[in-house]
Amino acid sequence: MNKKIGSLPLILSFCLLFPLTAQADTSADYVKEKEFSAYNEEENVPEFEQHIEKDGVNYTLSDIKVKTVKKTPVEETKYVTKEIETIVQEGESFNPEKEFTEDGISYKLVNMKQEKAEGINSVEQVVSGYTEYSYPVTKDTVPKTKKVTVRNSVTGEDMEVDCDLVEVVANGGGWQPNSIDITFYNVDANMYTWGDITVPGMEGQEIPLAGYEDELLRSVGADSSSRIKSIYWVSDSYTDEEGRICRNARADIEQYVDYYRANYTKTVTTEKAGTKYIASYEGEQKIKSTTDFKYDRIAKAYYQESEKSVVPYVVAGVGILLLIILVIGILFIFSKKRKKEGK
Repeated sequence: MNKKIGSLPLILSFCLLFPLTAQADTSADYVKEKEFSAYNEEENVPEFEQHIEKDGVNYTLSDIKVKTVKKTPVEETKYVTKEIETIVQEGESFNPEKEFTEDGISYKLVNMKQEKAEGINSVEQVVSGYTEYSYPVTKDTVPKTKKVTVRNSVTGEDMEVDCDLVEVVANGGGWQPNSIDITFYNVDANMYTWGDITVPGMEGQEIPLAGYEDELLRSVGADSSSRIKSIYWVSDSYTDEEGRICRNARADIEQYVDYYRANYTKTVTTEKAGTKYIASYEGEQKIKSTTDFKYDRIAKAYYQESEKSVVPYVVAGVGILLLIILVIGILFIFSKKRKKEGK
């Protein structure tokens, strides 16, 4: 029984002392906060004064605690470039955009150069020509190409083009003039034989072979579409080397013939020159880092009143000690009283 009584004051003393001590370690009489930013969780922790005065009361720094309240990825600037080529025809002007936005990136013009551009615009020009014939022809009997001179629609200058044969077509018809030269021998004879016919002598006749026009045409192989316009003397009588008396005549004839046309063509391509403008742009692109962050943090400084830092603990300790002595005394009295009663 004495052992139990003896251990109780000790347990009570610890129970009373411990709560007071713990309360004294965690309490603060004044708290001061500072908000700050940092790019890691170790730097830029603000400093606090060791001793401060507030409303006439002196405080001493007892603890500092830091907490991160926001973590934000750092925005990085990435510089990007872009080139835009624009080709304009010769004689046209061009003014590039000074600024523009594309895919969220704002670009600004930083440089522009120009160079000659060939073949920016191909112009096709069809060149045609033909050759007319007043006698029958075919594709096999006419030239396969024909040189045609035309003005170039782009340059304005004359150019010679070798056009290719496309076709040969009928192109109507018409009377073509022709002539037959005739020499009469032995003009002074009363008559003479001409082929299988006998023709009266020509001497003294104003129109030679008058009435024998068809025979004349057949003698030279003219077809039925031919016709004689006139027959007339073209010389007086003369003696040839053989001593014969001769005289020359001519027959003007017309022959109806079919006309033909050989058509030629060629497509000529002329490259139109111009100017190529190359505009260089620079832009800034904001991107969020995956490795670097900005930390918004709060630092709290805890202060205790300077005067209360010793006295309250001393008073509390004395009070506890007195309380322990009192309890022990009471228990001791009860113990002695019970011993007497036991006797």
